[in-house]
Amino acid sequence: MIKNKNYLIFSILFFILFISIKLLSFPFFKYHPEDKDEFKSFFHENFDNYKYFSEFIGFPKILISPHANYNFSGKVAARAFNLLKDRYKLVIILGPPHYEYFRGFAIYRGDYLLSPFGKIMIAKDEVLMLNKKVRGTFLDKKLFEKEHSINIQIPYIQAVLKHTKILPIIIGDTKKRELDILSKYLEKLTKREDTLILISTDLSHYHKLKTAKEIDLKTIKEIEKKRPEQFLRLKKMGIIEACGWRAIYIGLRIAKKEKLNFIPVSRGYSSDFDGNTDRVVGYFSGIFYKEEKLKISKADKDKIIEIVKNSIQKRELPVMNFEKNPILRKRFGVFITLRKNRVLRGCMGALAPKTPLFLTLKEIAYESAYSDKRFKPLQKEEIRELSVKISLTYNFRQFYNYKNIKIGKDGILIIKGDKRGVLLPEIPLMYHWGKKEFLKNTCIKAGLKKKCYKDENVKIYKFNTYGIKFRF
Repeated sequence: MIKNKNYLIFSILFFILFISIKLLSFPFFKYHPEDKDEFKSFFHENFDNYKYFSEFIGFPKILISPHANYNFSGKVAARAFNLLKDRYKLVIILGPPHYEYFRGFAIYRGDYLLSPFGKIMIAKDEVLMLNKKVRGTFLDKKLFEKEHSINIQIPYIQAVLKHTKILPIIIGDTKKRELDILSKYLEKLTKREDTLILISTDLSHYHKLKTAKEIDLKTIKEIEKKRPEQFLRLKKMGIIEACGWRAIYIGLRIAKKEKLNFIPVSRGYSSDFDGNTDRVVGYFSGIFYKEEKLKISKADKDKIIEIVKNSIQKRELPVMNFEKNPILRKRFGVFITLRKNRVLRGCMGALAPKTPLFLTLKEIAYESAYSDKRFKPLQKEEIRELSVKISLTYNFRQFYNYKNIKIGKDGILIIKGDKRGVLLPEIPLMYHWGKKEFLKNTCIKAGLKKKCYKDENVKIYKFNTYGIKFRF
């Protein structure tokens, strides 16, 4: 009798403890160390220190981000989130389910989700409207309790966006026509200036590293091409992989319709963290964005010119408050071209500098005048005869489809091993080259075969420039 009574008491206490844990933990985000301060320190180590290596000019509308533990994919995700500006009032998160099978689209039923950074509010009006307008949607809480494809994105959002609400959607087993209906509805929302779509997905799963890289490259190439129907076909054939493939399909439909540009931001693998190359998961981040023009005021142009002049004249930096100047603090790449009587006299550059613009300008201007090995160091009496072009480079990114090159707008960098060649956007205009001629001549500049751009071991990057000219 006593034994049965003790067993009953134990069972009741265990049940109460279990329910308490469930209530306390939900909707709290579980993929973090238990200590909040420990998590915040750990998170920022994987966020603040992994910014994209080039200044980005554009208005992101769709962001693709991995959803593994922060140790594994945090750096890949951070580089993309760091490109966002705090101008969004709504983030629509599209993620796949990992724990329960269901059909349709699950929308979070609740007021907020919670991470170690605090609450993030749900856009309840948008939730109710979506549930009313789109067939196959249903409200749910339980499915979101463990779903890391949604929850792991929340601290990233909170780190960069201070005044946004979220609309979390888990995409279950759905047919193409259902995805098309949802994409049409979400497309209307993304026309708003204050709305971002966040696609939560990892890429290949559990292959050897070499195979994973091959599959992921094909997947990224298809994403860049913005061909949603072809993307679905290749997924069904097993040629490409992504657990959030349905969300990607929706994103591709919207990107194609809205004519968005694409920038692949970062790639990585689980083996980068745990060293296991026999069974890896691929991670990727990228952004579809509206093109924006770089605008620099006349006052800032004058400051840029003054820095370059002083460096070529071997003078110290002019007295300026660099710390408070947004342009001079940015990390633009820099190319400086010197001409004397219209003949090249020196040209040096840095595409992805680690220093702010005012220091990069000083260094590259000096190198162009005195360290270009093709020419003798500049003599003092030559300075007054110089014309100078400063090219600020930005949106430096790897790309996979040469048809996306825009002649006159894109510069090209080609790398294979220790060989590299770079040509600025104005070069193909000077020689009336098409896209293939541009690529071939960049290969030749790198000391490679002229069709090296077809070699899978060659990395090709493109970038945009902003030009400033002056004469001494």
